[in-house]
Amino acid sequence: MDLKTLDGLKQLRAKDENEFHHALDATGDRMNFLKLVYGYDFWHFHEKLPDHELDILPEFFEMYHDIPEEPTRAIAWLGEYIERGLNLEKAMEENPLDWNSDEPVLSKRIATEIIQRSGYLDNYLLGLIAKQRLVDFRENFEPGRNDYYKSSIIMPKEFSSLMQKHGKMVVFNSLRPGEELQRKLLAKKDMLAEYLLSLNIVERIHPNEMNQQMRRLAIELYGRTECAVKDICGHSFTLSSIDIIEDAYKLIMDNGPEGIALASDHLSLHKFNQAKINRIITSLLERSDEYRGFSSNVNTSRFELQIESMLQSGGVFYRRQVPYNQITRTNRRYIMDFLVGDTIIEVTDDSDGFIHDLAYFATLQEKTLLAKQAGYNILVITPHEEFHSQLKEAMQRSYTPKEAYDMGTFSVDNTELLRLATEKNSARNIQQRINTHFVNNVYMIGHIKAA
Repeated sequence: MDLKTLDGLKQLRAKDENEFHHALDATGDRMNFLKLVYGYDFWHFHEKLPDHELDILPEFFEMYHDIPEEPTRAIAWLGEYIERGLNLEKAMEENPLDWNSDEPVLSKRIATEIIQRSGYLDNYLLGLIAKQRLVDFRENFEPGRNDYYKSSIIMPKEFSSLMQKHGKMVVFNSLRPGEELQRKLLAKKDMLAEYLLSLNIVERIHPNEMNQQMRRLAIELYGRTECAVKDICGHSFTLSSIDIIEDAYKLIMDNGPEGIALASDHLSLHKFNQAKINRIITSLLERSDEYRGFSSNVNTSRFELQIESMLQSGGVFYRRQVPYNQITRTNRRYIMDFLVGDTIIEVTDDSDGFIHDLAYFATLQEKTLLAKQAGYNILVITPHEEFHSQLKEAMQRSYTPKEAYDMGTFSVDNTELLRLATEKNSARNIQQRINTHFVNNVYMIGHIKAA
């Protein structure tokens, strides 16, 4: 009989009810895993088997209700667990010394928790993840420090060993809200956070600069001082060269022209020599210009330059020559003149070099629809109408988007050059890289001409 089908389970129950109950019990903790996946408790099969697979579908999680074949797959999964459990019991009887216990352990519970919150179940439903991969992941998963900290299913009997190894905060999420231990840990964390956030970045990454009492508190709560800094302050305890350079990049993005001096001081504070600072600042400015569109070679009208001058005078963050396909899905190769916060600015002028015919205004209308579709305001400015109040209002809503700080938005070549700037013998390495690009470009140009 096939225990991976409902009919097979019915046949087993009809043949030997005790053997049927024993088979269900052999699944052990895996039965609970199925409940976490589907929301249905298959232990109910002890009491009564459904007449049809679809009878249990209403008790599954709502996301399965439109998938009538899912109960059949779930029962097949249950059948696999039954067979595995029975095989393990048989192996234990034949040779107890070679048998590995499959009792519920913390690592499996954490693995199940990760499967639930990570979207793996949705991918499984879409057929993107095989069922066996979920099983293998759970069976072989080894949790790391962060997995313990994020977990909310650590049992009290497991607290002591984990707190000794990783600090007391490791059990914080597993405590009941309002529990006495949770309140005490939160009070201590708030005290530590107030102290750490009062330090500058150099004092945070050098333990000897810390107050010894606060240092001991950090170790008590997090096991290591660097873990406390990372959790509370959001950055690594030992900043790598790239971390430091990313902070310099943020200073440039947030402070405009004044940011160059701030970034230079920041790099100097972290012991970069002046020659290296100059190379890094140059590379960061190239990155900033590329993201903001300042390196664009598109010709602009005199009126458009006037608008840009007003944006610069207002000290707002703006981008120019931004493709519409960066804000919404479109195959059109439309380019906006400026992007200021949530407002797209299109500048139209008789001297802008475009033919202002019906097709031009149809394109402008389509740009307006794309902007609204993406949730942006659009402001069309002409020199023949009053626009100052609308432009001022848009500038007041300006902000620096999160992706502006993402150095990964730039080309791989620039990223590699930036990393080279922090290595030993960087001047020679950069020159080698530039020479390589030059040779490749010459080769490519020659290839195009030959074609």
